[in-house]
Amino acid sequence: LVTAILALLTIALTATQVNAINGNRQIDNTHSFVGLVIFYEEDANGNQIPVSLSSGILLSPTVMLTTAHSCQTNQAIVCFDQGPITWSINDDQIQINGVTSTYQGSAFPNPEFTIRLTSNGGMPEFMHNDLAIIILNNPVPTSVVDTYAQLPTAGIVDTLKAKTGVTL
Repeated sequence: LVTAILALLTIALTATQVNAINGNRQIDNTHSFVGLVIFYEEDANGNQIPVSLSSGILLSPTVMLTTAHSCQTNQAIVCFDQGPITWSINDDQIQINGVTSTYQGSAFPNPEFTIRLTSNGGMPEFMHNDLAIIILNNPVPTSVVDTYAQLPTAGIVDTLKAKTGVTL
């Protein structure tokens, strides 16, 4: 199932870019399916220690799409709070505040994802196969997310001329 979902997502999103959370926080009541993804590790005492943050989109009550380069671990917590969600660094770990409801799941990066070094000064290139899905342990209620993200039609990017914008 996971391999099939990743294959479909790779076909549908091959040439799209995913923009990461950039700190420009704005209330968005239109896209309730966009959530914060917190990847974590467990310490010796079983505490969840955040190691990476990303955004993602909910495709169904239990399936979320995010970026493979964000998957520092396969353990993820997802939230859809409108915030404000803040974080700080404490003892070299990210501390998350303002999250009221969370959903745990497992992340599955696309096995075809690799970080390639380009000839542009050795900068990482994340544009190919940079997809991951998160399978949530429990469904997100419709009271939290009232609509799901819609993927573009497979092959739509191949029909566009270079540098053409897409409105979905």
